[in-house]
Amino acid sequence: MGKVRRLLRPEDLGMAWAIKEVTVPIGGGGVGVTFSKSDFGFDRAIECVVSVRIAGMDPDVTDVMEPVCPAVGTTLGAEVVGLTVGAGTGTTLTVMMLAMGE
Repeated sequence: MGKVRRLLRPEDLGMAWAIKEVTVPIGGGGVGVTFSKSDFGFDRAIECVVSVRIAGMDPDVTDVMEPVCPAVGTTLGAEVVGLTVGAGTGTTLTVMMLAMGE
């Protein structure tokens, strides 16, 4: 019988996802979003932002810009991380961020 392998989960590596919803106004544009250490359940700090993505939108639009987060891949030790999302028309975006922390 072969070895049983268990896949690593983000929480095994001290990582967690946080989700926020943000509304882009009817005329479109960029909107700032902030994630705090408590959004991830971290006690001390956000050490590194691993990934940021748009997980959904309501209503669906085709002109959503990629999230702009200068903190991705850098060592932070911060309590709050900010990023910018946006669209050419009004919608509600669901933004997901994966971060390492403690």
